[in-house]
Amino acid sequence: FRDYVVEWNYNSSTNLYYKNLGGQKQLDDSGENISASNLIFQSVQTEILDEALRLRIKLSGEGEATICLDGFCQSGFWKKNSATDRTIFYYEDGREVEFNRGKTWVHLLDDNYSLTF
Repeated sequence: FRDYVVEWNYNSSTNLYYKNLGGQKQLDDSGENISASNLIFQSVQTEILDEALRLRIKLSGEGEATICLDGFCQSGFWKKNSATDRTIFYYEDGREVEFNRGKTWVHLLDDNYSLTF
């Protein structure tokens, strides 16, 4: 699945993370490299529903998260009490994450997979 490997590269002069997919810059509709000020990797439980490989993703409850801001990534966790509540992200010490102004990209990762930094 090399063509689908996602990489984010941090640029300290812009304080942005830039996305690559399959070793190439991933571009938006305007031809610009996709970027974000904040990255969240949210660990979730998934279940394959059928032969078409459709997934059920559990988005309520809580789980692990990795929070990346300003070129640094930290372990944390997420909580969402019900389908109508917002997901709140916390650092390991219980402080709620204060995001930078700008775009936030949330990657949902099956909790059987791990991140590489």
